[in-house]
Amino acid sequence: MMNLLHRFQPFRSHLAFFCCCLTVLGLLCSKFLLSVALFGLLATAFVNTNLRADAAAFFRRPEFLAPVLLFLFIAVSGVYCSDTTSWLEQMRLKLPFLGLPITFALLPKFTEKQYRGVFFVTTFLVTVTALSTLLYYYTHLEAASLAVKRGEVAVEPRLAWHKPIHHIRFNLLLLIALLPSIYIIIKKYIFYYKTEKYFLILSSAILFYTLHLLAVRTGILAFYFGVLVLFIQYIIQEKKYLLGIFLGFCAVLLPIISYYTLPSFREKIEHSRYEFGEYKDKNIANNSTAERIISIKTGLKIGNENPIFGVGIGDVEQLCRAVYQRDYPWLQVKTPHNQWVFQYAGGGILGIIIFGFGLFFPLFYKKNYNETLFLLFYSVMSVALMTEGLLETSEGVAFVVLFLSLGLNYLRSDDNKLYLS
Repeated sequence: MMNLLHRFQPFRSHLAFFCCCLTVLGLLCSKFLLSVALFGLLATAFVNTNLRADAAAFFRRPEFLAPVLLFLFIAVSGVYCSDTTSWLEQMRLKLPFLGLPITFALLPKFTEKQYRGVFFVTTFLVTVTALSTLLYYYTHLEAASLAVKRGEVAVEPRLAWHKPIHHIRFNLLLLIALLPSIYIIIKKYIFYYKTEKYFLILSSAILFYTLHLLAVRTGILAFYFGVLVLFIQYIIQEKKYLLGIFLGFCAVLLPIISYYTLPSFREKIEHSRYEFGEYKDKNIANNSTAERIISIKTGLKIGNENPIFGVGIGDVEQLCRAVYQRDYPWLQVKTPHNQWVFQYAGGGILGIIIFGFGLFFPLFYKKNYNETLFLLFYSVMSVALMTEGLLETSEGVAFVVLFLSLGLNYLRSDDNKLYLS
């Protein structure tokens, strides 16, 4: 048996890479596939002849321990939760914050090619999905146009024959493909062949067009924030100030050009302005912008009941329902469309501190923000946390913890830490 385990060890890193790519595919099209991929990562981590030493090393790695705090805080908050069922559901939902950091700490360290390869495969999978979505859009153009006029997404993304993918989740994966692709093109990084750059250029164009065609507000904001972060880091690292300023100027022109050339993008902006005006005039029926604002105000109102410790993560949904039934009985109940507000409602100021430390300490630990792909992931995640309850779905949690843990695995050793040059 031990001989078989020893023979398996050289293949663990390749299997881990395959499972990461399978996880991305699962996020695009199948919860079952997502579960299988995550289980595969877990099994690969623990089929380890050096398990005891690697497990002991995990407790000496603060960057891996920090995300675990998010799960532990929810576990402790059960002490003052009255809704045990919702609390247990939150525990189940946030379990990857415990499992995946441990898993990636036990896995072999990803090489530079493997780490960037996960982003390359993500680009391929998301580009195929984008092409499928564009095909569906242009074969259902009339219905798509009506949806845009109603302020809805032009078309729900879809992978070929598969059922639609939630547009927020797709946009996050699209950005994890598009922003790194732009950076790799600029840096002229090569995985295997020089012709790869043509694929990345074509993919970037397709993804940019799809992003603005769908015109999902979270995706648009996250893209331009990511571009801003990318250019600032490029200017600082390369000290090419004139080129950086020129690229920044081009980035400013992009949304202006998109506004005048892409009807769906223009309609989304105009509809958002209209909805915000209606909200100011107290007209909130059938108004998605107003519903977002109300969900955030409701979360703040609940958090203010116990600003230090919050009301308990498990009780947030129940108390949101009570506020809606009292103040907005004609609206569908929504938990806060802002993860920070959700944490404040459930955990108070203490919860926000633990949440912020658990998620953002790994970025600053040993200047991990110098790794551009890791920084770009954080840029996308940061915007999504402000505009969505990102961690209140299993797919959102899987997205965050996968790319966070993957980056920490690649960056975990000071020896052989490689950046694009």
